[in-house]
Amino acid sequence: MEVSVSGQLYVFLAMSICGVCSGMVFDIFRVIRKTFLCSNLTTSLSDILFWLIISFGMFFALFSISGGEIRWHEAIGVLLGSIIYFLTISHLFMTVLGALMRFALKIFLTILKIILTPLVFLYKMIKRPLYWVFKRFQHTAHRFSLLYAWVKHSFKKLRLVMKKS
Repeated sequence: MEVSVSGQLYVFLAMSICGVCSGMVFDIFRVIRKTFLCSNLTTSLSDILFWLIISFGMFFALFSISGGEIRWHEAIGVLLGSIIYFLTISHLFMTVLGALMRFALKIFLTILKIILTPLVFLYKMIKRPLYWVFKRFQHTAHRFSLLYAWVKHSFKKLRLVMKKS
């Protein structure tokens, strides 16, 4: 199928924007890894997730923009869009996104602290009385176990006496 030059330019620019978007998604994953200090396993899983997202995104873009036809200028458009993004605004994007994530994390932790403060206070209030009750119960349970052992021993003696007579 023949595509006009303006159509090819449209596809090239659209795929360049897809390259920029893939760079932004990659930077989002990098900021998340830096913010939460992920382990090697988490990093590997996030890389797999990144490639799945990018693969489905590029697949969808290719089908919606060029009807699924892959041409060399589409691949160059993605590559050029990614390179331009990483050379120009990647650092600024990561800085702003990192600051926003740290701010959101601080807000989340503050809200969590506000929610958990009454529960911690309640725990501290009932910890000592519950400990005292538990110790008393443990002491009483120990006495009952001694009483049980004494009764059991007494019944054994009683059975022996009754067998002899």
